[in-house]
Amino acid sequence: MLALTLTSLTMASLFTERKETNLRLQEFNLNLEDRINQRTREFKSLNSQLKQELRSKHNVEKELRVSQENLRTVIDNMSDAMVLINTEGKAVDLNENVLSLFRVNREKALHEFNLLEFSSPKLNQKELTKYFHRALSGENVSFDWEARRPTDNSTFDVEVSMKRIRLNNQQLVVISIRDLSERKRVEAAEHEQRVLAEALKNTAGALSSTLELDEVFDRILKNVGKVVPHDAVNLMLIENGIARIVHSHGYQKLGMLNYIRNIRFEVDKIPTLRSMIASGNPIIIPDVKKSPDWVLPEGIKWIQSYAGAPIRIRGTVIGFLQLDSGTPEFFKKEHSERLQAFADQAAVAIENARLYGELQKLAITDPLTGLLNRHGFNPPAKREFEIARRYNRKLSMLFFDIDHLKNINDRHGHPSGDKALQMIADCCRSTLREIDLIGRYGGDEFIVMMPESGLEDVIDIARRLKNCVNASPIDHADGKIPVTTSMGVAELNKDIGSLEELIDYADRGSYLAKSQGRDSIATVQSVREHTRQKKNPAR
Repeated sequence: MLALTLTSLTMASLFTERKETNLRLQEFNLNLEDRINQRTREFKSLNSQLKQELRSKHNVEKELRVSQENLRTVIDNMSDAMVLINTEGKAVDLNENVLSLFRVNREKALHEFNLLEFSSPKLNQKELTKYFHRALSGENVSFDWEARRPTDNSTFDVEVSMKRIRLNNQQLVVISIRDLSERKRVEAAEHEQRVLAEALKNTAGALSSTLELDEVFDRILKNVGKVVPHDAVNLMLIENGIARIVHSHGYQKLGMLNYIRNIRFEVDKIPTLRSMIASGNPIIIPDVKKSPDWVLPEGIKWIQSYAGAPIRIRGTVIGFLQLDSGTPEFFKKEHSERLQAFADQAAVAIENARLYGELQKLAITDPLTGLLNRHGFNPPAKREFEIARRYNRKLSMLFFDIDHLKNINDRHGHPSGDKALQMIADCCRSTLREIDLIGRYGGDEFIVMMPESGLEDVIDIARRLKNCVNASPIDHADGKIPVTTSMGVAELNKDIGSLEELIDYADRGSYLAKSQGRDSIATVQSVREHTRQKKNPAR
């Protein structure tokens, strides 16, 4: 019984312990489940955070790749040469323009890039370091620089810009190198055009202010030197197939002025001149020794380079504007247009002077007879009078008119009177000397001044002239119309103090001839007789 009781107690104790154990196990399981759930939640949270971080990292990496690609695109598409430099001064990237500008390969440029390697001696390490640190501090740096190509040591002007950027948490300096060669070329071309325009304007000013060819030619030769440098320049004109230099600069310092003034060229024998006449265009010979067309005249073999332009008037070449240089390969193709511009101005000057000369000739020439009119006769006559007075030389005057010209006009018509005047002019030209001045002084009056001639000389010439007139009647439907003249002659003497007095003496002689029956020659021998004739004119 006792044993049963003990057994029962033992079993009850064991049951109780088992129950407690089960309770504790259940509690443990509950706690474990809670912990597991908590850990699971924690793991889920950590996993979520991890995924978020991974996504964020992926996005960052993607953005970095995009930034790098964008930077790469920007660098590659830039017209300038671009180099990325780290804070240690090493190149980390560059575009193709660097390679083409400096004519180097990528590997060498990346591993060895240093601005000093591509610089003329004008840029030193100290200056370069200063610029670099200024850029690293955030300043935008820009400076001009003379670059150098290591392959051939050729130099060219560039503009360098430095700017700090941040990429992948790394500080870099972007160096932009812009080739200024084209800009410099354009600026130089613009400057040359301005100089050309100013020089042409200056010459045009001379064209509009004077008709003196020497003055205009001098201005042209001076101004062409501002546009096309040279050692010597000349302006050559053609006359009867012979070209001669009429104006020049630069030959005096070469000791060749007299030679240039006296030299003559047969145009047909000079290939360069023939070529410009045939084409009407300028010609450039950079090196005369290499040109088969170059003919070297004796005395000017120092010329090594030549430029010439034709002077054209209404399509005809009448001369040349020529530049000479003692330096081979000096003149270039681009010089031809500039030279031609000045040659064209020379043509305008020559044409203006010719037209002015024609106008002057018209102003001083009688249109019917072609002789000088009173305005054309008096100025040269005064000069001859003063020379004769100053040096005590002989000088005589012949003054005459046509007898009864009014009757010829009234009876036979003015055309017959005009023919009579023209016949008189022809007789004067055939009878008188080249040094004699001949003029139609009025309606039917003619005047002749004869330098180096005394009274006997002028009477003899007057007689021959009168005989020519008498032997030249005017043809008319009614028959031959005879023409006669009344001539007065006078010689310069101490009593005559002016040209007007000398003319008056001769004029009074013609009065005397008329009073003696016309068709005759008379002279006033003294002041007294001259005074009497003035009081009793026989018109």
